[in-house]
Amino acid sequence: MKAVVCTETRLEFGDVPAPVPARDQVLIDVSRCGICGSDLHARVHADEMAELAAETGYRDFMRSHQRVVLGHEFSGTVAGYGPGCRKRWPVGTAVVEWHAVRKGDVGKRRNAVVIGCGPIGLAVITMLKATGVRTVVAADFSTRRRELARQCGADVVVDPAAASPWTSYPRRRETTSITDVLGLGLDTMEKLRRIPRLPWWHAFALADTVGATPSGPVVFECVGMPGVIDGILAGAPLRSRVVVVGVCMETDTFRPALAVNKEIELRFAVAYDPREFRDTLHMLADGKVDPTPLITGTVGLPGVESAFAALGDPEVHAKILIDPEISTASL
Repeated sequence: MKAVVCTETRLEFGDVPAPVPARDQVLIDVSRCGICGSDLHARVHADEMAELAAETGYRDFMRSHQRVVLGHEFSGTVAGYGPGCRKRWPVGTAVVEWHAVRKGDVGKRRNAVVIGCGPIGLAVITMLKATGVRTVVAADFSTRRRELARQCGADVVVDPAAASPWTSYPRRRETTSITDVLGLGLDTMEKLRRIPRLPWWHAFALADTVGATPSGPVVFECVGMPGVIDGILAGAPLRSRVVVVGVCMETDTFRPALAVNKEIELRFAVAYDPREFRDTLHMLADGKVDPTPLITGTVGLPGVESAFAALGDPEVHAKILIDPEISTASL
């Protein structure tokens, strides 16, 4: 069968043995496969990614000297089963950045700010709007990607070279300094103490429970370049929550004191779990999520190398799909 093999940073189009499903495995006839940002990273940084994976307990990540067929963003039809499969779908059955959005836990009362509108950022925007977030701000230097962000549902789109994403939306329930937060707390306590038989600390606890205390937006870092996290900590309002989705392959630094003084939460997200996969499928099937603005091109296997190169220009493409049944070699 035909495939594209990655080895020593090269992409080679040619023949490989047809896969045979082992025990408890399903064979899928791939109809489309997306090129992921991690594929771009793995081509160049496989050994560094393998070392990082080993530090977190996974020791089977590809190495640069190995011959590996990339591609994990696939959809297709069931073509066969290995021995031991207990539950079987009929052969021919169709199968198909929700995790990060759940990590962010934005809710209906907070704003969301997405920094970086590549494929990950665009998917985050799509999911935020699908889950009912009222105001989503998107920031990117690329004109093309700002337009795609609008198509994905962003309410406010900002060129950070011309305007700050932190001042581009209504900042309800946000404060500008820690002294303002402390002053508000003391003033509120004094007012509540005048109400008979109402313990003021119970009111504070209730406000925390319903999300009525001052808080900043939930920020999604979808760039993955050195300096971006520190820039977000410097610019984000007090009590923001930052979810790091972009994968930075270089050593980075940031100033923890910024996060401490602003009481900023910092969370990291990767991959997804079975429930999130199931939820995403249902959102697609129910029409709650439209992924078409993300897809900006399709090539056949002979065009994979040109697609990798094209994804280096943010003004042209976001997500490129591979169709194994066509021979298109250029976009």
